[in-house]
Amino acid sequence: MTHEGLDPRELESVSPRTGNLALRTAEFDDVDQLDALHGHPRWLRPVFVDPSFGPGSFTVVVDGNRVVSSACLQQLTVAVDGLEVPGGQPEWIGTLAEYRNRGLVRAQLDELHRRSAERGDLVQVIGGIDYFYRQFGYAYAISVAPWRRLDPATTVPATSGWTVRPAVPADARAIEAAESTRRSAARLTLYGPSPWPRRLAAGRYHLVVAERAGEVFGVASVERPDHLGGAVRLELLCATEGAAYWALIDHVRDQGQAVVIEAHPHVAPFIDTVATAYEDRPGLYVRVPDPGALLERLAPVLGRRLAASEFADATGKLRISTYRSVIDIDYDHGEVGSVAQSGHPENPDGRLPAVPPDHLAELIFGRWGASALAERYDDVTLASEGPLMDVLFPMLVADAT
Repeated sequence: MTHEGLDPRELESVSPRTGNLALRTAEFDDVDQLDALHGHPRWLRPVFVDPSFGPGSFTVVVDGNRVVSSACLQQLTVAVDGLEVPGGQPEWIGTLAEYRNRGLVRAQLDELHRRSAERGDLVQVIGGIDYFYRQFGYAYAISVAPWRRLDPATTVPATSGWTVRPAVPADARAIEAAESTRRSAARLTLYGPSPWPRRLAAGRYHLVVAERAGEVFGVASVERPDHLGGAVRLELLCATEGAAYWALIDHVRDQGQAVVIEAHPHVAPFIDTVATAYEDRPGLYVRVPDPGALLERLAPVLGRRLAASEFADATGKLRISTYRSVIDIDYDHGEVGSVAQSGHPENPDGRLPAVPPDHLAELIFGRWGASALAERYDDVTLASEGPLMDVLFPMLVADAT
């Protein structure tokens, strides 16, 4: 997942907007101005005209007929141990410099959050710049795979019989199968409507596929960011079998360059023995407007975690204080029954586990795992429920491409 909008680095004020500014849903005629606003016409236009998104997924702020700010709400599915949670992904967020500090991003996010809630989303996720989205109720709550580096001289498994060539639109179905295989290795995955036809049409990525006997088994985007000092980064890397990964890697290594690879759960077993640590990546911003409703949705997942643990035969109620309310999770022999959130924040003598509201998303989506979360923050405590909390809320690393 990438943040595809203009850098919106500004502190949005909450002061009333002034002048002729109006917020509305985008229209097809806005596309040229949106191209100019974001500066990436080859990237934005395919999204804007894609039936899965279209202008109705965008908001714009206009000054008369001039588009001065925009945002977009894309559909997103967050799958936790195979259970799908409906979500939204705000993207294409940007404001012209002379219109910043007027609350335009805040006003649009409020509208996107309203739309997201209206269609039943339980979570919103953004991959964005440092700090900015904390102002709007987001927290860094999802961990993504780190980058690993393969030096040119590193010995890797030999491959033969493979061809690596530029991807074409006809490869979309095979690429989707490779992506599905990759996702199956992760306990936490994030994905929207299939982006591959759009990616292949847009020409934004330098996509290549690995094929054997005329059949496509893997794909990668070959990028050369300036800050890597000549190294090549393989993005969007996915394959149905390990040999295809090595074919794609060898395609780049044949040019005598180091390779930087995202060590997501499917590729990590293949490369971790030969790759070196390179760079951890920042977490994804997450907003959870109703933690009780999200946990209720995840009850089957929590039950399966209990059933596979030392608590498989236990019966009880886990009570978690949020300092503003209490979340009650009833469990019985490997099944979670009701999940309820009530407005009774009392926590006499600190006997209940306590997680403040701004860290609940980190707990639920496994940014650190329960015990590590308590070690990081002074106001997160597990009380006597540490072992149970660790079972219910383990650390997870997301596949979020």
